[in-house]
Amino acid sequence: MIKLKKILSAGVTLLATTMMVACGSSNSSSSSSSSSTKNTDTNSAKVTFKTDSKKGDSKGGDLKVAEINDTPFSADWLPEIQTSAVDEHIMRWASESLFKTDDNFNIQDGGPANIKFDDKAKTATITINPKLKWSDGKKVIAKDLEYPYEIIGNKDTESERYNDQYENIEGMKEYHEGKAKTISGITYPKGEDGDSIVIHFKEIKTGMDVSGNGWYSENAEPYHYLKDVAFKDLKASKQNKVAPLFFGPYKVKHIVGGQSVTFEPNEEYYRGKPKLDSVTVSIVNPATLTQQIKAHKFDIIQVRSSNWKSVKNTSGYNYLGVKPMEYTYLAFRVGSLDRVKNVNTENPKAKMGNQNLRQAMAYAMNVDQVVDKFSNGLGYRDTTLIPTAFGEFHDSKAKGFPYDPAKAKKLLDDAGYKMGKDGYRTDPKGKDLTITFAAMSGKPEQQAIVNNYIQKWKEVGLKVKLLNGKLTEFNSFYDNLKSTSQGNIDVFMAAWSLSSEPSAAASMWSSNQPMNFSRFSSKTNDKLIRDVQSQASATNHDHFVKSMIKWQDNMNKEAYIVPLDRAYNVYAVNKKVENYSRKLAFNDYYNVGLSK
Repeated sequence: MIKLKKILSAGVTLLATTMMVACGSSNSSSSSSSSSTKNTDTNSAKVTFKTDSKKGDSKGGDLKVAEINDTPFSADWLPEIQTSAVDEHIMRWASESLFKTDDNFNIQDGGPANIKFDDKAKTATITINPKLKWSDGKKVIAKDLEYPYEIIGNKDTESERYNDQYENIEGMKEYHEGKAKTISGITYPKGEDGDSIVIHFKEIKTGMDVSGNGWYSENAEPYHYLKDVAFKDLKASKQNKVAPLFFGPYKVKHIVGGQSVTFEPNEEYYRGKPKLDSVTVSIVNPATLTQQIKAHKFDIIQVRSSNWKSVKNTSGYNYLGVKPMEYTYLAFRVGSLDRVKNVNTENPKAKMGNQNLRQAMAYAMNVDQVVDKFSNGLGYRDTTLIPTAFGEFHDSKAKGFPYDPAKAKKLLDDAGYKMGKDGYRTDPKGKDLTITFAAMSGKPEQQAIVNNYIQKWKEVGLKVKLLNGKLTEFNSFYDNLKSTSQGNIDVFMAAWSLSSEPSAAASMWSSNQPMNFSRFSSKTNDKLIRDVQSQASATNHDHFVKSMIKWQDNMNKEAYIVPLDRAYNVYAVNKKVENYSRKLAFNDYYNVGLSK
């Protein structure tokens, strides 16, 4: 298969996760003295940060970590069910990927499991580290490697993870449709109790040797612990919500519902006992963030861009940061999801189905001004859905949607949206047009940002109102978006945290992707995504790059999903914390320590 060239810009590595997760309103470390991030991009923030804390070999101590969110966590700890970035962030101390990677997320041998591809046979063989055990002492076996595919593929689970990428595995579609009781394309060379599985693919695809590619699972699940739970009951089960099992460096000791998780060392961890006595991750309301930092309540706590100026000189912390793989976007709800066929179907009569209307709303938004006002130099307007961290895969010529109210008005005029006497436009059929806009709570400045955009849309003649007249709580917001029906939302503003392989960032917007919450279905978009995933892209690097550029250009043209902005991920880290990093490929929680 094609070996991806280095895809990361200077000093930037990618998110240590194999999934794309919804965000609210990240192995060994190098020394902090040699790891500052430099901005060379035209659309970049105005500051730089170190990425690593100091080195050390201290043992013991109780680490306190803050997770910033204005609502309780949803407590979906199984990755196959998980869709919230908050849940994923919390469980990183216990949940570990099967595969070790380098800083560019290329998969390497020597982790919990190894993977070997056979391009001719179109297979991948995954072999378990003989020392690997679950935190209850049971050995990780071959069936544990296979079970995530059953969870993802079974209709009763209603996993948002299932998409057409998984159908590249032989027998996966038949299993998903209920035509087969097992997945024929996953076999056990040494039996279900053995140490390996073989995955049989229909095709070898682009970037399969890069973590986060989306073509196979990078997790295992304890079959002995989950087998008696019906798939329809898995989400609500204690095995998911209260007492999950992992093979990572820590295990769950105590959960305070929606508020905090305390971890203790996993004595069965294959690398040995981790350095800390305990780790407690707590939800912290963003409204109290400045107060929490100045009071030194936590050893690791995120700094929101709006709080940066008020906390940046607080003593006792190192401020570590990196360009994000998260982005904020505007999306137009134009269809529904057929859960049986796993296909988004666009409604030809959808209110937001007009391309000119979508583009006009994008050009009417003063994103640069908002970023300048609220990000304190940490943010920048996005021009495409592929971040600059992906290097040549990012379309550097894309302009996105800079503020241009005159262009917005012309687009609306050309499409027949006529201005009425009340200052608002009617639709092309002359009917009143009111657009319902959903945005989540979570940031102190969010209401001001939303009010600003509603005013800017009004200035070009569009009547936009907030869903239920207010911002929507995080969990309720995403519950609404996950609905299979078109619902009562016309436009929404949300955020995504991307995985680490560029083609996966494109494929998430296909018509077969349940997490395409816009529910749009474009033949052109699907065709371009197929080219991104094609054998031509898998065997020819230049073709892969060009296919990604074409896809980005079309996404901006069709404007179902409009990129808005990104901001540096900055964390205040206690100067006593050792071997911690904000490099987005970081996953060595085993070595994190706390000096006396």
